[in-house]
Amino acid sequence: MNQLESKIRDNGFLGKLFLTADDKVVIGQSPNAPLYAAFALYILALVTQGQMHTSFTFGYRICLIVWSVAELGWGVNLFRRILGMIVLILEISGIFIH
Repeated sequence: MNQLESKIRDNGFLGKLFLTADDKVVIGQSPNAPLYAAFALYILALVTQGQMHTSFTFGYRICLIVWSVAELGWGVNLFRRILGMIVLILEISGIFIH
């Protein structure tokens, strides 16, 4: 166990945020399919105009919503669930602002 992992385990708040159900410390993990798709669609939205831009923008927002709902419901720790909730709120509010 390294020093960071030890501090997280010893700190009640950080432990609740970053410890998983099987007592592993998870701070970051590789992105899953909806995040890869959102990134690709975002890049495509940046380089297109008109209807294609609108379609790619809609697509990346839907991908982020799918990712955030998955994290909110099945995130490995409290941090991932909170992150999912924040992204979901931002994306839904962004839909109504535009």
